[in-house]
Amino acid sequence: MRFWGEGTMTKAGYPFVVKELKRAQPLVQAREVFRGEPTDASTGPFVLRDSEGKVHATGAMRAISRFEYEYVLFGPKGPIKLNLPKKANIGGIASDRLLVTLKEDWTPSGDSRFAAGSMISYDLDEWKQDPLSARPSLVFQPAPRQALGGFAATKSLLILRILDNVQGKAFVYKYDQGAWRATPIPLPENASVSLQAASDETEEVMFAVSNYLTPTSLYCFDAASQRLELLKTAPPQFDASRHIVEQFEATSRDGTRIPYFLVRPRNAKLDGATPTLLHGYGGFQMPLLPSYAGVMGRLWLEQGNAYVVANLRGGGEFGPQWHEAAQAATKQRTWDDFIAVAEDLIRRKVTPPRRLAAAGGGRRQPRRPIGGDRNHPATRPLQRSDRAGAAVRHASVHQAGRRRLLDRRIRRSRHSRAARVAPGLLALSEAGPGQELPGSLHPHVHQGRACIRRMAARQPPGSLRWASPISTMRISMGDTAPPPISPNMHAAWHSSTRMHSDGLWIE
Repeated sequence: MRFWGEGTMTKAGYPFVVKELKRAQPLVQAREVFRGEPTDASTGPFVLRDSEGKVHATGAMRAISRFEYEYVLFGPKGPIKLNLPKKANIGGIASDRLLVTLKEDWTPSGDSRFAAGSMISYDLDEWKQDPLSARPSLVFQPAPRQALGGFAATKSLLILRILDNVQGKAFVYKYDQGAWRATPIPLPENASVSLQAASDETEEVMFAVSNYLTPTSLYCFDAASQRLELLKTAPPQFDASRHIVEQFEATSRDGTRIPYFLVRPRNAKLDGATPTLLHGYGGFQMPLLPSYAGVMGRLWLEQGNAYVVANLRGGGEFGPQWHEAAQAATKQRTWDDFIAVAEDLIRRKVTPPRRLAAAGGGRRQPRRPIGGDRNHPATRPLQRSDRAGAAVRHASVHQAGRRRLLDRRIRRSRHSRAARVAPGLLALSEAGPGQELPGSLHPHVHQGRACIRRMAARQPPGSLRWASPISTMRISMGDTAPPPISPNMHAAWHSSTRMHSDGLWIE
């Protein structure tokens, strides 16, 4: 995709004109083959290739919004608009089948009905002959506490990564006698599993596996021989032998069960004395999965403290419906879920309110404060002050030119009375005495620090300890809605955020 001149860019600043350029041709000879709309997020070309590199179709994809797409095939008689639902993605080719993932319920015809979060497939030859009449069949449909986490194709097989109650599993899918058959891959349990690479010449695939206490390990699996090999493990960054990981569920205000992970000292007494950091997100259909956090372990867990990750609605832990359950008018459910987890920790006597620190973020603001200084903008996005002894925020920092746009959006929000700032993930720690934040940081980071000083002044002597002289733990672009192309592109934006030289990252 590129800029083709005045009037070829969307309002979001991305191209919506697709042109064809043959080898050795100058750009001025490029021929327009498709034009989207200026209101699209973006429009770009796509090419369908099999594992041998053979091209089966070409076309264009309109990103109408972050999660809505429209596909057009370039046929001999002109463009053909595919009859897929808007919340669907063409995923590629495996076992001579065209793969499509769905993020909404879909009833294409007659008796067929596919649930949101499913993967379907078409016979490739039938689809190429008549893409509007080809009949899809089911590859995978998630159970109520499952979600499709990712997939890849090898030479002749399909590899699926499944989130099962927020824990990773992987399966080999083979199309045989008109149906897909699944075989589990024997990876370590109670961990996060990510697909790293898949060969299109063999049946080999590589996985990264980790959890909160175990460093990331790289595995190679050969689906042809069923051989699993551990290739390498990252060195440990902290002593994890004294901690355990537990998974619990809290009940939110409307009765929904909200899972969360508790990392705590193995010998800790449940007497409400353990300092605990509670983290949550709940946005952009992004799940918070178990992952090794060396800095968190070294600076927080090794001191005998506990760390909690809440899987809030608005995220992607249980597929599209979990995400859509907390949007727009129902966004309050994200904060209800977060509060429910905090209350569950107190009920289980893991920690008392004065030793519970809350950290998290989101684009929209809730209605009432939770902790810290009720009248300070740095803590207005938070709720239920009786459930947290500290509530610290930090701001998303993105392109300076988008700041006014973000401010306008927030002023128009129905939550705007609660905060007039561009929200982001929360800072985890304030600097120690004598540490100053650089003046180049976002002004709301300075406001957040001032808030922490006021909260610290109200704590009983000795009740608040500085873990380390950290200026700001994380300045994230994740909340500022990068271009709606794919989850992978969003992850790339999120992970490539520039970190200030005086800061540290905690994942």
